[in-house]
Amino acid sequence: MPRLTSLTPDTLTEEMRKAYDAIISNPVTENASPEREAVYGQATRANRAAIAGPMNIWLRSPGIARSASDIANFLRFKGSLTPRHTELVILIVARHWGAPYAWVTHDKYGRATGLSDAAIDAIAAQDEPSQLESIDALDVSIWQFVIELLSTKRVAAETYDSVADQLGEQKTVELVSLIGYYSMIMMTLNAFEVAPPKGKTAPF
Repeated sequence: MPRLTSLTPDTLTEEMRKAYDAIISNPVTENASPEREAVYGQATRANRAAIAGPMNIWLRSPGIARSASDIANFLRFKGSLTPRHTELVILIVARHWGAPYAWVTHDKYGRATGLSDAAIDAIAAQDEPSQLESIDALDVSIWQFVIELLSTKRVAAETYDSVADQLGEQKTVELVSLIGYYSMIMMTLNAFEVAPPKGKTAPF
């Protein structure tokens, strides 16, 4: 049972409304690359206009809502990680935290970026990625990096070196930031018991 009522544009306070207007008027989605616009653009605009998911929670603190939106805009539309690797990471984080709302949303995004059914099924089952034919060595390295950081709170030297050697410093920093940002989202969704959209279920 959701712990907070659903906000609508008509029920926002003045401060909430200022944050909401700034978020939905941000032109970053329209200025995105064609690939990122195809995956995220329309869905992002629709979710924010409807005040769905974590935004329904964060708008209770307008400063948090605006700051979180800025980070999301960068990671989705301006970051150096590919949309495919971005969604690989987000799905692993969603599964780790057991957040069905995020899983249902990003399952769709993941498939749109080219993640295979086998890879998504393996993430859902928390299987090891190394035997999957549909992913490459970098996918496996990123997968292991995310799992280690979430599960052990550290990253082994070998795992770190494998990712850093392939991605470089900037992308590695953004990778860790992506894990942290989406962990915040998963904790928000779980703490306030946000359910998936009606008729949608997660495989866990």
